[in-house]
Amino acid sequence: MGKKKNLASTHIDFEEQNEELQDDVDAYHAADRKMAAKAYKKKKAKEVEEVLNVEAEESDEDFPSESDFDDDSGDESYGVIGNEWGRKRKDFYGTEYVDEDWGGMREEELEDAELEEEDAAGRQAALDKAAALAVDLYEKEDETGQKAQSFTKETSLEWKFAVVKKLNKRTMEIIEEYNRRKDLMKVIVEPLAAVIQMLPSTSNVRKQLLLVHDVYTTYILNMMFFLKLKAESLAKKNPTDELIDSHPVMDKIERFSKMIKHVDTFLDKNATALKRLVKKASLGEPIESVVVEPLPEKSVQVKFFVFFAI
Repeated sequence: MGKKKNLASTHIDFEEQNEELQDDVDAYHAADRKMAAKAYKKKKAKEVEEVLNVEAEESDEDFPSESDFDDDSGDESYGVIGNEWGRKRKDFYGTEYVDEDWGGMREEELEDAELEEEDAAGRQAALDKAAALAVDLYEKEDETGQKAQSFTKETSLEWKFAVVKKLNKRTMEIIEEYNRRKDLMKVIVEPLAAVIQMLPSTSNVRKQLLLVHDVYTTYILNMMFFLKLKAESLAKKNPTDELIDSHPVMDKIERFSKMIKHVDTFLDKNATALKRLVKKASLGEPIESVVVEPLPEKSVQVKFFVFFAI
């Protein structure tokens, strides 16, 4: 029993002797646990100018919570920081005139920018229209099973001179025939008009020459009429036109093309005699009896008069 009392007294004596040391230890731990008042305030990060200038809505996450103090990592951030896009708008956009959020252009450059925008819009509209036309063209081709042809588009492959010429072989023949007959009319047939005036009305030669003049004139006029219709159609970028190609004037041209061959035969056989008559008429000399070979077929006259009667 005496031994236990001695141990207790020894412990008490140690605490009494080291009371000042114990106070210093308690003060140290108290200071270590003590937190400054500003420790509960979240440190405000230095604000930088954001490139996109997008501000998020305020939420409860903007206020500090106890979890902010329990996380030892502290420096890690899983959100987008303010300067992630760059510290300067000029570096991000690559231009010197970034200033306001509404446009970013100087006043003197606004007009050029508007013109560029209008031009771009116009080009885009043209591209859209061309694309729509192309789609329609291919859709029609699929429906009909034939290659679609555009007669009114300059960009159409058919609207080339070589192709149009190939599609209008008959028209090209008529153009050549018209030019040739027009020259013959001027050189051979028109000079005969003076001879016709000097011959008596009962002369058979006069009747023959009148028939030559009428056949040539009618043939040329019909070709002129057809070429006029064709020119109007080609002016509308129509490589072919069935209504014109099958026009009744084509029948007249075909009929007179056969009749004029007989007239040419008559002119060739009587070329020498007709030249003498033309020379006398130009000199004003009287024309005596003239003998010329008649037209090869009297049916030419019948065909001519029946045609005009119709």
